[in-house]
Amino acid sequence: MTPLGSRFTHLMRSPRATLGLFTILALGTVAAGLSPHLARGGGEPAAPLPPASPPVVVVQPDPQGIRLTGALAQSKLLQGSNGVVYLDISIATPTNDGAAPVRRATDIVVVLDRSGSMAADNKLPYAKEAVRSLVGRLQADDRFALVVFDSSATVQIPLSPITENMRAQILRHVQGLRPGASTNIGAGLLTARALLAGDGGPRSRRVILLSDGETNVGIVDPQELGKIATSFSTHAAVLSTIGMGLEFNETLMAALADYGMGHYAYLEHLATLGDILQKDVSAAQQVYANASHVEFTLGAGVTITDAGGYPLETTDAGTVRVMTGQLFGGTQKRFVVTLQVPTTHVGDVRLGAATLQYTTTQGPARLALPAEGLQVAILEASRRDEAVSSMDKDLQRHIWETNNLGRTQKELSTWLRRGEKQKAEAAITQYRDALKEEEARTGVPMSSPESLQKLSDMEKDLGNAFTGPAEEQATKRNRAAKEQHKKSFQGQRSY
Repeated sequence: MTPLGSRFTHLMRSPRATLGLFTILALGTVAAGLSPHLARGGGEPAAPLPPASPPVVVVQPDPQGIRLTGALAQSKLLQGSNGVVYLDISIATPTNDGAAPVRRATDIVVVLDRSGSMAADNKLPYAKEAVRSLVGRLQADDRFALVVFDSSATVQIPLSPITENMRAQILRHVQGLRPGASTNIGAGLLTARALLAGDGGPRSRRVILLSDGETNVGIVDPQELGKIATSFSTHAAVLSTIGMGLEFNETLMAALADYGMGHYAYLEHLATLGDILQKDVSAAQQVYANASHVEFTLGAGVTITDAGGYPLETTDAGTVRVMTGQLFGGTQKRFVVTLQVPTTHVGDVRLGAATLQYTTTQGPARLALPAEGLQVAILEASRRDEAVSSMDKDLQRHIWETNNLGRTQKELSTWLRRGEKQKAEAAITQYRDALKEEEARTGVPMSSPESLQKLSDMEKDLGNAFTGPAEEQATKRNRAAKEQHKKSFQGQRSY
């Protein structure tokens, strides 16, 4: 579902924004499913007062064809309200107009866990077979490296062109791998980063971490590991992670992929590991932009509390960066930014500026949403109907059914992993209560039968995770935590 509405009441004064709006209209209704309704639910008459500022902000595509769009779910708030504002962001890249995708030569560094736990459930044999399959599909202009780690890390194969002799050598090294001792993810990542020193030129560069356990030696602090993951961007590389089995820390592995601007996946059963690995490599070969982030310069008193679950980085200049990673041709990356604005005084509040910065083979580029569209009005409490009428109700409902539910699923995952049943139950209850409050505030249903069913399923899974023998409960909680974490990603982001 795309973030543009098909109806708005005031065109922005900015010529560029106006041109962008007419361009989108000329292309047709890109997302009728998100168009705001004039009439309230239940057959009530339309709200008499329209919003004072447009709920949709559009930027004309830049010369390289990327389009950045933003949609405010509500443009007016009441004085003394909670001040929550949702900004729906979409980054769309151009297609090749029917032409075959341009394949880019790729540097692939696989960082493979060979700790002692990899001996269980044939994990290492599955991983070795996945690597062999991957190497068999690489082409002569690609390069490959293999780093293995347990309590320390070793370069098994340096970054090398894929000749037939090298392919055979890689397969021999992979075949000889055996399980080792502890799990030192930090050492594996630092060793992989050292292999990427130097300019990779126009190549797409990807590091893929495969691990089945918690990091328990070396660098164990998640923030320090996150800094290492972030540093891959200085070598024009991204880091993807694949969790294997049920014992790994999904929160850490997903965060490393976010900081490394790559993908995260997990497999309890590893029969399809080769397919997941190949999918990630294929994506790397079709990259449109090597890296991207959206930078927010916030207005006075405005803060960002969440951005689709992406890491938030505050710079020395006070701006906030949302690291959105690689962009692929002909795709759309969409997420919701949750902002908190001050509502103590009546008047306009400028949210600030939002700028997409990205890097292609042609160099760095930037694209900004017009600041004049990013503002809300704070109204007296007596003007409730006017505030409600400024809401894009379909967009608000979509956010509650996807983004906000996804945040709850992520919280539920945390408590399941820690075995804290009461806090897990409280997370679901808090979401239900907040949903009811939002429906009472707006007079509009914010849930569908599908989303209510998801809540019921979450409650059932939660109850089941705490039944049976203690060892069985631990397995079920681990499984449920990973499933909820994966669903939270699917809710908060789209690609």
